Amino acid sequence: MYKNQFILSLLAIVMLLFSCETNKVEPYDGPSQLHFISETGRIIIGEENPNYLLELGVTRPANYDRTFSLVVDAEKSEAEEGVHYAIPEYNFTIKAGEVMTQVPVQGLYENSDSLGLALNLTVQGETDADIAGFRNEFELNLYRYCDFNRDEFIGDFKVIEKSNFGDFEYEVKIKKGDDPFSIKVTGLWEVYEEEVIIRFDPSTLECRIDNQFFFDNPSMGYYNVWIKSLTPGEYNSCLGTIQDLEYFIYPSETPDFGFDRGTFNFYPIHEE
Repeated sequence: MYKNQFILSLLAIVMLLFSCETNKVEPYDGPSQLHFISETGRIIIGEENPNYLLELGVTRPANYDRTFSLVVDAEKSEAEEGVHYAIPEYNFTIKAGEVMTQVPVQGLYENSDSLGLALNLTVQGETDADIAGFRNEFELNLYRYCDFNRDEFIGDFKVIEKSNFGDFEYEVKIKKGDDPFSIKVTGLWEVYEEEVIIRFDPSTLECRIDNQFFFDNPSMGYYNVWIKSLTPGEYNSCLGTIQDLEYFIYPSETPDFGFDRGTFNFYPIHEE
């Protein structure tokens, strides 16, 4: 069964509301406070023991250098320092007039885990007022690198879909694609008449849906529907999983105006 037809009416209402609203952006006039640029990240650890560059910023520049410190949240963290990761320097400086910096966290391959281990971090300033009340915690997930193996992505999979209209869970079937770095998926968006091709890029550990025809069902208001990724997802050959593979679904005649946008997460279904 296709996604509920109410999507079309809801989308029309949302577009009407947006067209009537005037966005106003007020300049920030608060204190200069430190925060992480994002709340989560991941690193795939190969034998070269790569670095993850942790990005931090302040809400506004100061006219003097400021020093902060990374702090490991030992209660939340699974990864152990010196075993799974190394942080060369916990103290860092955001210089006068600047708003961002990067701090390296090194992954250690020898004891890395293909299932992933979490490293949870917070930040500390000279006073509590130096730290923002938002994005002041960060979780870095460390995964052991595995060579690409398409066979890990063949078979029956559970998909958890997150979209503008809610979260959905269903099963799909995957078979080999026409080249060594592609697969064909039947059942995405609960459409079982057509296959969707996903392509892998082993050089970046990313995958994406190239621009392609998806389905056609005029009786439900869907005409010549196409699908593509706006940003790539991430795959793990050790686990056979795909995370945060973005999709954009739209009529071919209006590629900038779509029915829906969201992400697919794939998890293999193993026979007991």
